[in-house]
Amino acid sequence: MKIKKIISRLLVDSIIRSQSLGLIPVLENFDVIIDRPKISEHGDFSTNLPLTLSKVCKMPPKKISEIIVENINSDPSINSIKFAPPGFINFFIDKDYFYEELEKIQNDGLDYFRNNYGKKQNIQIEFVSVNPTGPLHVGHARGAVIGSSLYNILKLSNYNVEREYYINDAGNQMRLFNDSLIERVKETLDENYKVKEISYPGEYVIQLARKIINEHELNTGNVEKIKSLALTDTISEIKNTLEKLNVKFDAWFNESSLLESNFLEKIIKKLSSEDLVYDKDGAKWFKGSNLGLEDDIVVIRSEDGGPTYFGTDLAYHYNKFLVRKFDKVINIWGADHHSHVARIYSILDAFEIDDKKLEIILNQIVNFKNDGDTLKFSKRNNVLVTIDELIEEVGVDACRFIFLSRSPDTQMDFDLKLAKVQSSENPVYYVQYAYARMCSILRTAENKKIDFSNSNLSLLIHDDEINLIKKIVQLPEVILKCCQLRQTHHITNFSMEFAKLLQKFYESCRVISEKVEEKDLSASRLRLVEISRHVLGYTLDIMGMSKPDKM
Repeated sequence: MKIKKIISRLLVDSIIRSQSLGLIPVLENFDVIIDRPKISEHGDFSTNLPLTLSKVCKMPPKKISEIIVENINSDPSINSIKFAPPGFINFFIDKDYFYEELEKIQNDGLDYFRNNYGKKQNIQIEFVSVNPTGPLHVGHARGAVIGSSLYNILKLSNYNVEREYYINDAGNQMRLFNDSLIERVKETLDENYKVKEISYPGEYVIQLARKIINEHELNTGNVEKIKSLALTDTISEIKNTLEKLNVKFDAWFNESSLLESNFLEKIIKKLSSEDLVYDKDGAKWFKGSNLGLEDDIVVIRSEDGGPTYFGTDLAYHYNKFLVRKFDKVINIWGADHHSHVARIYSILDAFEIDDKKLEIILNQIVNFKNDGDTLKFSKRNNVLVTIDELIEEVGVDACRFIFLSRSPDTQMDFDLKLAKVQSSENPVYYVQYAYARMCSILRTAENKKIDFSNSNLSLLIHDDEINLIKKIVQLPEVILKCCQLRQTHHITNFSMEFAKLLQKFYESCRVISEKVEEKDLSASRLRLVEISRHVLGYTLDIMGMSKPDKM
């Protein structure tokens, strides 16, 4: 992070100096992009600035590179600067810079990895928000895990973050669920009662009806009480499941609160006065066609006067932006909501809210596989259906790592068999084993009473030591990238790459040596292991995974 700024400043200063000397034409503005080369021989950082300036300056990239390098200031962080065809300038960083950064990491801890991208903006991240009509399905797990880890990343990026679960307790699905529940209550009270055709025929509703009747001694005259108890029970079960998955929320927002306070009614009146809601065929319609949509949308149904899904979304997003005044909102939805995205942005247009304030992340489908076969979820066939069953099958850490390991906009395969393998084939096991191994090495050092607290880091000159140190210093960039792109898979990639570099380090560098002449080097390596343990621990924390000290 810091070194990129140093390189960028050096390049800008060199361009300005070269312009003042008449070596290149005066440019009104130019972008300096610093990247990490994929091949280590090309340096630690690289810029294609000569290529981008070549056309504007009407000069060969090689000539521009020579001018920039000749006029660049020296900096103690930079060891050397080299040109690479067709138009790249490569920067090789001095080892002392990395040693200094390791010292800072040990002194600053997690603070070293924070950034100020969020600038203390208030941001809401709403995710999961599944209808309270039963246990959470495995299809809901990906969004839950991504949302919770994205929260950790946003916190490290200086956002004030609130995690919210929107409880759809007033929509049509809830009405159908309650109708099904009451039918099951009647069946529970009267074994001869013939249940009508219902929308929720599953075992969950049967068990819930029995539980409510047995625990509260109610009858069909207590319909509202039964509905209330059912909602409380279902939400409690959802919370318990999410807590098992290490997913927490700061707020649980009831859809019904938008109706009970007449809030939705007020919003519709406001939009009606602005000619954005009109009456037709006994229903109320939102003029989406005035705001870029192909069709208008019903907000209040004609048959029962109740709000549609879109109707309550109108009020909910008004509440988010204009009542609670979040600077930004992130909605994490399943891919099946893709057709709803444009509609939500039309709501922002209606309320004259900057559409950049809303970000919608769509999670694509997860294919669960076992021995190469794609599974079709079915209670009847005894194939796992709920998140609780998935956790029981493979564990929380495997769930989280695997769901985080792919960009949300790509479909992914979840290999149940691989998730349970305890070997390097399983990335979850591999990363956690790397952490546990460092704990073991440090315990051995403690038992041998080896003091490495003030050891000399500059003794670490082996290529595999330097590569490990360089990777450690990259973590702030990875966290920032995750924040900027709202993607979590970069952190899982980092953890895997880091674990592999640790393994290479162990293979080539004996950490605890019995040789007297290697005492100081052993101490330095132990210090590197201790710093590495903290760094890998931070990544596991971000991913919401456990940090086993033994495996």
